[in-house]
Amino acid sequence: MSAPKPRLAQIAALAILLVNAAPVAAQVRPQDFRPPDAQPAAVRQPMSLLQALDATYDSNPRLLAARSQLRQADEGVPTALAGWRPRIYLEGQIGPGVYQNRSDTLHYPEHRAPQDYELTLTQTLYASGRVSDALAIAKVRVLAQRATLAASEQQALLRAGSAYLNVVRDREILRLDRNLEAVLARTLRANGVELAAGAITQADVSQSEARLDRQRAATLAAAADVTGAEAAFENAVGIVPGEVTLPAAGFAMPPTETEALGMAQDANPELVAARHMMDASRLGIDLARDQLLPVVTLNGLLERQRQYEYELYSQSVNVAQALVQVIVPIYQGGAAFSAVRQAKEGNVQAQDLVDQASRDATQLVRTAWANMLAARERVDVEGRATRADLVAERGLAEQQSVGARTTVDLLNAQQETLSSQVAEITARTDLLAAELTVLDATGGLTVAQLDGTHPRYDALAHYRAVRSKWVGTSPPHPDRVWPVASPRPGDIDR
Repeated sequence: MSAPKPRLAQIAALAILLVNAAPVAAQVRPQDFRPPDAQPAAVRQPMSLLQALDATYDSNPRLLAARSQLRQADEGVPTALAGWRPRIYLEGQIGPGVYQNRSDTLHYPEHRAPQDYELTLTQTLYASGRVSDALAIAKVRVLAQRATLAASEQQALLRAGSAYLNVVRDREILRLDRNLEAVLARTLRANGVELAAGAITQADVSQSEARLDRQRAATLAAAADVTGAEAAFENAVGIVPGEVTLPAAGFAMPPTETEALGMAQDANPELVAARHMMDASRLGIDLARDQLLPVVTLNGLLERQRQYEYELYSQSVNVAQALVQVIVPIYQGGAAFSAVRQAKEGNVQAQDLVDQASRDATQLVRTAWANMLAARERVDVEGRATRADLVAERGLAEQQSVGARTTVDLLNAQQETLSSQVAEITARTDLLAAELTVLDATGGLTVAQLDGTHPRYDALAHYRAVRSKWVGTSPPHPDRVWPVASPRPGDIDR
């Protein structure tokens, strides 16, 4: 298309100045990160990423269920200790009876009311390691469940953090799309003025109309993405997202990938849990072998028997005894030997699961580390591209206003600027998401390490309350958060 005459170019420039009173979309940088006006500003309350993670830590249902599962594992310790505690039972029976001696034809049937009361006590004196091994297994399983709880916490925080970043990204993309849609609408109105003045042709107007329609479709898709991101946020965090912004700085990362790999091998919670389960399976072999060894118990009995015949007589027998019982397994049909073999295979399986968990942790670190480095480079590259596209769009707008550039040239420049801005905000959120994944792989994605001031759930409060508990059916504590230090890995009581 040839350039219009100077007079027509001046008319076109005047139309653009009159209609295009607001700045173009390309002048809005993605660093602003302001959400679209989908809701009234008064409704939204600012929420930082750390506040979202804290809210997830306090109320996420999966995390609360994992804490309940840990409390169930705690009960395995008093269950094992019950093997050393006495077992006391009281039995009694009473009722009428009729007795008759058929060889004595002259004797009438006897109507009696027998009574029998029995109090028994059983105390284990020697269990050949059964109780001690069962107790050791219960304690190791508590440690494994604590590591599983840490893994559940990290998974919940990772989902919440990713949901938060997705809301930031999708809202910013929607804002950029709406802004470009408004600019394209103003451009179309300006083209109408130019067409009436004869400065452009109908083809130019049709190009603007087509670009505006495509942009409206993109805006609708972006709005749907925002709705989905906000729904995912509400699912992960438990509240409707308010005004969200990217953190001013990223998270503290290990200095090198090698150090991150070492941290993952030491502190990845899923790997730690697998190692504890391997220890429990090894102790399970000893527990299975204990079934082949003798058991010594002390059995106490207090019994009172009474036979009462109506209107004639009554007789009673009182028994008090204490006996030491020794049970030596000789042959149990092969079940005990099968249990030992089964426990050995379970230990082999647990060792294989540890190896797999180690590989999974290594893969997760390497993948997340590579994504993090790539995202850092992308942030720099996309930032430079956005700045260059902004300059190019402003220059093309000036040239198009004097007829040196066509309408399609300006439309293409606006679209390229939008693409660069979208790529930049995506790179920034991808960088933070990759950092969260690195923390997840190395065991550092916990509220204790991210926010040292937030109250934390005390896994020891319930354990200490039930480990020596003899009686009672009510849980000692509700599901609460206590401001205490987190337990150290491998330490059952701290």
